[in-house]
Amino acid sequence: HGVNCEVQDPSPPPPLPVVIDQPIAGTVSEQNQQVFYLLAAEAGHTYTLDTTTGSLTDTMMSLYDIDQQSIIAENDDDERETGSLDSFIEWTCSVTGPYPIMVRGFDTQTGTFTLTVRSRTPTACKRPFSLGCVPRTGGPWQRPASAAATPHSQQSAVSRHDLAGIWLSS
Repeated sequence: HGVNCEVQDPSPPPPLPVVIDQPIAGTVSEQNQQVFYLLAAEAGHTYTLDTTTGSLTDTMMSLYDIDQQSIIAENDDDERETGSLDSFIEWTCSVTGPYPIMVRGFDTQTGTFTLTVRSRTPTACKRPFSLGCVPRTGGPWQRPASAAATPHSQQSAVSRHDLAGIWLSS
């Protein structure tokens, strides 16, 4: 009976939970190390994932689907700022659930960074629904032709329950 003296790699640490609007300090301490976070996202919400470089001068970020295998989005350099080497992703969640976020250094870089996740919640249509406010596919709200010709007093009332799932993203 032999003794196995082979050193086993420890399991990666569990992903750190993301708290919306609270920057989280991170460290890539080894080359090619991936640092994972877990975002509890809600359907219909738009999220921005933004890294700020510290001693790690160039970050790469990936957002994974609930299956923890498929990549939804990834970013190397924030295109909002010329020459910026931090990473930025803007994404609207379609299914409520846990979404892993991975941050690593570009190439073999190591060092510190900060991850900040912000959420923009859906906003309801600001026009009165009694005027026939309906969504256009992929666009802003408009009044249907049938509502324009119908006097206000003859339009059917819409209950609060009927409006429960109707949102307009900004």
